[in-house]
Amino acid sequence: MSSDEEDALCSLNLLNILNTNTKKVRNYWVHPFLLDNCRGRSAFSVFKDLEDSDRFQSSYRMEKNTFDMLVELVGSKIQKKDTNYRRSVYPRERIFLTLR
Repeated sequence: MSSDEEDALCSLNLLNILNTNTKKVRNYWVHPFLLDNCRGRSAFSVFKDLEDSDRFQSSYRMEKNTFDMLVELVGSKIQKKDTNYRRSVYPRERIFLTLR
């Protein structure tokens, strides 16, 4: 191999290494769509509409007081902590989404 070919290969290897180590710059921490969900435009707002026991039972195949008992039993085990960057999903909402 000539020195020109070696120089070219070294240059290509260096460029490849530099390109693979660059990080993508984030435009935002939380996507605006998800921020709208945090403001009440998500499936959780539907949950508020299901306060009527008949509608709740037809949607989730259990009575509302059974759902409340399930939240009481499992809630402490699935509770997450809030961070500085985002609010955690409450146990009631987690169970709601799991059953949905």
